[in-house]
Amino acid sequence: MIYVCVPVHDEAKTAGLVLWKVRQVFTAFPREYQLLVCNDASTDDTGDVLATYARVLPMEVVTHRERSSRSSGPTVPSGIAPSSCTPTSSIPPTPWRRW
Repeated sequence: MIYVCVPVHDEAKTAGLVLWKVRQVFTAFPREYQLLVCNDASTDDTGDVLATYARVLPMEVVTHRERSSRSSGPTVPSGIAPSSCTPTSSIPPTPWRRW
């Protein structure tokens, strides 16, 4: 399984195009995939667009209530804090496979 993370903020006009292009890539490259889309407190119709695509694509949407600030210094990988976002559903854990 391949997981693809797509961050969005006020991307109502382009989010659908990006998600559909990712779908096209995985159609040509037959592999299981899951999209994780992080909506960073969009103020436009991004949430509605994502909800439409979530019905037809293997995707989960995580919505931040407040915009994340990146102006305080370099980005440090820290994951998604449960108190700052509300997942619309949970992603089940994938068991490790030995190749």
